[in-house]
Amino acid sequence: MEEVMVNESVEATEKKREAPDKLTTWDIIWCYLRFNCAIWLTQSNVNRAGTALTDSIGKILKKLYKNKEDFNEALSRHMEFYMTEYTWGACILGLTIAMEEQRAKDLYENGYTNISPSGVSAIKSSLMGPFAGIGDTLWSAVFWALGLAFTIPMAMEGNFWAVPIAWFVCEGVQYPIG
Repeated sequence: MEEVMVNESVEATEKKREAPDKLTTWDIIWCYLRFNCAIWLTQSNVNRAGTALTDSIGKILKKLYKNKEDFNEALSRHMEFYMTEYTWGACILGLTIAMEEQRAKDLYENGYTNISPSGVSAIKSSLMGPFAGIGDTLWSAVFWALGLAFTIPMAMEGNFWAVPIAWFVCEGVQYPIG
C-alpha cells in the first residue's frame, strides 16, 4: 500500500510536458491587436482589464503550455486585476509573454524554473501604475494637446484636413508606439 502511494507522488511531481511551440512575430502582433479590441469590451469591477489580457494572451499560452494543468494555471494567473493605460499596458503584455515563454521553456527542458507564477503576477502588478502614469501623461497632456492646438485653427478656417490630421496626431501615433 505504501509503495503505491510513493509511485503516485513521484508521477504527480514529474509531469509529462511537451515542448512549447515557438512564438512568431505574428503571434505577438495578433495578441496586441486582440488586446486593444478586447480592452473596451471586457471592463468589470472585479478584475478590470484582466479578462481582456487573458483573452488576448490565451492563444499564446496554449502554444506554450501543452499540459492542461499548466495551461489552466496560467489562465487563472492572468485573470487577476489589471488596470493601466492601455497603449502602454501593451508593453506589460509583451513582458508577460516573454516571462511565460521562458517559464514554459524552462519547465520543459529542466522540469523546474526560476520564474514563479507569483513573479509573473508581481511584475504585472508593479508596472501597472508607472505605465499608467506615462501613458496618461503622454496621450492626454501631450499628443491630444498638440494635435488639437495645430488643427483647431485649421478647422476654424473650414479646412477639411483638420479632422484627419487631428485623429492621426492624437490616435494614429498611438498604435505604432504601443
